[in-house]
Amino acid sequence: MAIELHHLHPSHDDELTRLKSRIAELERMDTEHTLQIAKMNGYIHHLEEERRWRKCCEGLPSKGQRVLFLAKYKTDKVREWIGDFRHIDGMEIGFAVFYASTPGWGCEFLIDEVIGWMPLPSAPKED
Repeated sequence: MAIELHHLHPSHDDELTRLKSRIAELERMDTEHTLQIAKMNGYIHHLEEERRWRKCCEGLPSKGQRVLFLAKYKTDKVREWIGDFRHIDGMEIGFAVFYASTPGWGCEFLIDEVIGWMPLPSAPKED
């Protein structure tokens, strides 16, 4: 008595090979997507870190680095200044006294009671 095994037909092996190949392709794509997502998350973290206010006690900008300062201005009004960091004259609790220069003015000036600072983003790359 012969038993017909339709599910073991030669074309069935071809179908299995094709399915296994497709599964491997999907796994590769998933890995590529996972890597792309990880890279994007890393870039987002980099941008968030770059664009946050830093307290002076966390660290100071490099000498000559152009940064955005957040400082009190005369009547306790908080203002933002862009300048090139020169040096610091002391640090109190919660603020510092910075010496900076601005690109337009060219002279060194005092920024009193700096609450925080943030590096300016780098210029976009030219194509």
